[in-house]
Amino acid sequence: MSFVEFKHWLAFDELEPIGMIRENAFQASIAKSVIDAKYPNHDLGLTDFMLWHEEPEKSVDEVRDAIRANMSAYV
Repeated sequence: MSFVEFKHWLAFDELEPIGMIRENAFQASIAKSVIDAKYPNHDLGLTDFMLWHEEPEKSVDEVRDAIRANMSAYV
């Protein structure tokens, strides 16, 4: 594969994700559709069915509070 072709595939991947990210979203949409059909009044979103998804980075204060909460169990 030439470098030019590789760059085209990278650009295509930006528009239409290839691989695990796409599969993750696809499988999650199937699972959500099944739950939507069986339980129409739920409050679950697509990301609740994804095996992984990027979450916003936590602030320093949130991390500090989480550490304090976890460590307080040992005192």
